[in-house]
Amino acid sequence: MDYAIKLSSTNTIVVQENGNWKGGFGSVTNGDVLRIERTGSTITYKKNGTTFYTSSTPSTTSLLVDVCFYHSGGEINAAQLSFGDPEGTAPIAPSNLQGTIVSESVQLSWTDASDDEDGFRIERQADSGVFELLADLASNSTTYADNTVAAATTYTYRVYAYNTFGASEFSNTTELTMPPVDQGSSDNITWTDLVGVEVLADNTLRKTAPYGGNNGGALSMEVLQPYTDGWAEFTAYATNNERYFGLTETDAGPIRQMDYAIKLTSTNKIVVEESGTWKGGFEYVADGDVLRVERSGTTITYKRNGTVFYTSSLPSTTSLMVDVCFYHANGEINNGQASFDIPSADMPAAPSDLVAEGISSSEINLGWADNADNETGYEIERSLTSGSGYSLVHTTTADVTSYTDSGLSPYTTYFYRIRAVSGTTASGYTPDASATTYPEGHVTPGSPQAISLSSTSALVTWETVPGVTGYEIVRSQTVDSGYGVVGTAGSLESSFKNSVETNVAYYYKIRSVYSDGHSDYTTPVSVTAQPHHGTVDDDVEYAALKDLYESTGGESWARLTWPEFETWPEHVSSAEFRNWAGVEVFEGDVIQLGLEYNHLSGTLPASLGNLRRLKSLWLNYNEITGEVPQSIASLPELEALWLDHNFFSDLPTGLADIPTLGYVEVSYNDLGFEDLEQFFYAPGSPRLEIYYEGAISYPSNTMILPGGDALHIAVPDNAEHNQYQWFRYIGGSWVDITDENENPAGNPFVNTTTNMESGGQYACTVSNDWITGYAVDAYTTVTMSVPTPELHAVATDFDKIHLSWKALEGVSYQIERSLTAGSGYGHVMTTPPGAAEYTDHSLNASTAYYYRVKATYGSKASGYSEEASALTKTPVPTDNSLTYQARYNGNIAAIKWKSHGDTEEKLYTYHYDPMNRITKAQYSQGSSTLNNWTTTPAKGGFSVNNIDYDLNGNIQTLNRQSIGTDFRTIDALTYTYTNGNQLSAVADAVG
Repeated sequence: MDYAIKLSSTNTIVVQENGNWKGGFGSVTNGDVLRIERTGSTITYKKNGTTFYTSSTPSTTSLLVDVCFYHSGGEINAAQLSFGDPEGTAPIAPSNLQGTIVSESVQLSWTDASDDEDGFRIERQADSGVFELLADLASNSTTYADNTVAAATTYTYRVYAYNTFGASEFSNTTELTMPPVDQGSSDNITWTDLVGVEVLADNTLRKTAPYGGNNGGALSMEVLQPYTDGWAEFTAYATNNERYFGLTETDAGPIRQMDYAIKLTSTNKIVVEESGTWKGGFEYVADGDVLRVERSGTTITYKRNGTVFYTSSLPSTTSLMVDVCFYHANGEINNGQASFDIPSADMPAAPSDLVAEGISSSEINLGWADNADNETGYEIERSLTSGSGYSLVHTTTADVTSYTDSGLSPYTTYFYRIRAVSGTTASGYTPDASATTYPEGHVTPGSPQAISLSSTSALVTWETVPGVTGYEIVRSQTVDSGYGVVGTAGSLESSFKNSVETNVAYYYKIRSVYSDGHSDYTTPVSVTAQPHHGTVDDDVEYAALKDLYESTGGESWARLTWPEFETWPEHVSSAEFRNWAGVEVFEGDVIQLGLEYNHLSGTLPASLGNLRRLKSLWLNYNEITGEVPQSIASLPELEALWLDHNFFSDLPTGLADIPTLGYVEVSYNDLGFEDLEQFFYAPGSPRLEIYYEGAISYPSNTMILPGGDALHIAVPDNAEHNQYQWFRYIGGSWVDITDENENPAGNPFVNTTTNMESGGQYACTVSNDWITGYAVDAYTTVTMSVPTPELHAVATDFDKIHLSWKALEGVSYQIERSLTAGSGYGHVMTTPPGAAEYTDHSLNASTAYYYRVKATYGSKASGYSEEASALTKTPVPTDNSLTYQARYNGNIAAIKWKSHGDTEEKLYTYHYDPMNRITKAQYSQGSSTLNNWTTTPAKGGFSVNNIDYDLNGNIQTLNRQSIGTDFRTIDALTYTYTNGNQLSAVADAVG
């Protein structure tokens, strides 16, 4: 606000002007009457009729009473006002207001009937709603483009003029109805760069990875080209799964960092985030809502069912892709659609590098880069507001790169944008650039202030004035005389640091210096440097803040930033860092750090524990990792701790013992329910309000699959006075299931598989009868756990490998195979539910194969098993001219026989290794007279091979193989021994 009284959370009276702290002025007591009063152009602040602060910023414009709150339940009581009558006349009302629909906007024009207005205000009514302020325009304006209209909506417009003495009557009204939205053609988004997600048959994108903020996402293959229009949308459902959908220039991976994003929270609230910065919350999503992010020109809008609910202030000129990421497991993006225009071949390239500079009280110079080779000129548009309200002021010829806009009002800021045109086609607009015209005459600097930086230094500040060559600062120890020059400052500088003595009052004045003279001095501002009164030394607090900045990537903070020092100063006082964004100082000490939604990363430094007066720490919605430092638990005055939506892995012990701590929010971190155990101790715990929500996939021994007995969830039970009440999320709301409990008021909670079905989201409210009015809410998303199978592989033939695992009822198994260990896997088959084995066939002989298996149950899946491998058997070729020879060494060389009716003799020949162990036996037929034997034709014979022995000489494996042309394995035997060499079992893998 321009002039504001702030009552802090510690009941301190603070003055702020345009968001700048002016001072603290004691504490408020019940019944105090606080007033802001203007007399002439001077603003004073009063308490019970006594002035406690006089503003150095003159007030000459119209003013409204404004109020805002931070805490829920805050009140403004018995508000009164008394406004005097102006001396002068209001302007004449504008007339002949007309409107025209052009594409997706409304173009307004009117007649300016007065010559003394300060500006025009346009009001708009949507359908049968109330009139609301749409735009505030400069004097002499006669046109306006409304680019924030929605399809199938009737709008009524009116305009009035205003000046210091009041407002005119309204103009006539004009009413226009926008046509229904033309959905145009769109296509399913083609998803690529899949991480932790799967694409279903209907193009639904579903997260398969467990909960977490950086392990599930995808990107579109489609690209929206620079300076072209397009949109992407999806159909949303209230599923309590946090997810992000938006447009982004570059793929940062599956993290919550997109240029333009719609976020659906775990409470189904619609939120807009841009480059990780929170822009606002917008109601709750309903099943079937269509949410869209759209670019038109360089403007990004966010739509719900065709109606704009937020317009971005960040222009978009680059290429964009659809980006998605998830937090919760099983989150979905349904019916993702995109419609991206294709740039016209005749469209000229857009200009870039637009700069604006005021050069006089009525002129601003513009310059830009010409990137086109086919433009016929450049259209220059101007507005008093960044991002809206533009009107055409000039069209240049081709190849022009500068323009001087003249006839402007003095000391006024103007915004510009340009685009290239070629016939009937035009490029996209540049991002806007602004400049301020010079004031008329020699203008005195505005808003002078002087504050104590330390016991020996003071800081003098002022608002800069365009067109000056510099500033002169004078000082005295008396208010009315004795001033001498103590320093000068450049034309762009707005502060001056000066050495002073402790407990001495100094008075400062500043004036603008021009090439042809100087302005009057400002009114004097005074400062008295006081000894340090803080409990914690400023150097200690400064070191802790510096450590926080450096350890959490301060240079990449997004929303709130601190001064960028090329080299950090040796000393910075609390009077200086009290002005750093997010830092609140009271009585010389840091009492609050508010750096939420600010892209902090890295880890927290232990030196935060040196901020001994810290009461509130807001670090939620960042990317901070690691443990919360143990030193946080030693902060004696800590009242509130907001750490949700980070990646913290542990909380400090003793946190629950801080006597002042009343609120803790640690949802959505890498924490488990057990990390909250310290908050459940008796007697008298919990005495604080604590929130935790996390998704925990329990191991298979605590989460039983269908066919098992029950689901057991236990919370820490160290407090004998704790009571437990269990809920389950069913049909969009939490349902009390305590009555279903086998132990209705107890812990652990036991739920049968018939109730559990395939998992779900459960909540446990823990209360304590030693405490009144406090509870602990702990939410756990219970996901059905599918255990990873343990895989075994055995070669049973030269072309077969047998796979086996321990199967679960109702669970299928997906088998993959590779010729390379650790990579190159391809799908073999998925088994029927409950299958525990599979024989892979048609393989190559003497070849190593690698396998992995994962279990699947519905939409859920386990991880892959450990890799298992086997080497297929080697076929033994038949020697068709086999002979044998007696060795006379005690080993059987051959056995021959002939059955009744045989025309040929039959023969087995045996082969041995150097240790006289049999290695092979070959069947054949022939004649002993000729000692000539052959396996052709074979009549049911077989060979024995692939014999392995243990160190005791016992046979371990043995194969029997048919002879002839097919070499089929008849038996693949494995021998088992007990008590040393006692054979206990023989297993045949072939059957």
